[in-house]
Amino acid sequence: MYGTYLCCRWSILRVFVRAASGRQRFNVRGAWNAVTRTCVSVTNTTVVNTDTMCELLRKIAALGSVGPVTVVLDNAR
Repeated sequence: MYGTYLCCRWSILRVFVRAASGRQRFNVRGAWNAVTRTCVSVTNTTVVNTDTMCELLRKIAALGSVGPVTVVLDNAR
């Protein structure tokens, strides 16, 4: 989080810490294999779009799972 200040230390004078302005996102798309207990993920700092979702689905397909695969999407368009 940028633009934060110290709030854990109580004193008479509030101390501000200089930080970069703006906001930087770290995007994570992931899948959890409940049988083998492994995680497959795709991360970036740019945008989340169909290309990142397709990359995740390709990584899941490359695992070579036998049988059907269930994918649950949350807040997906």
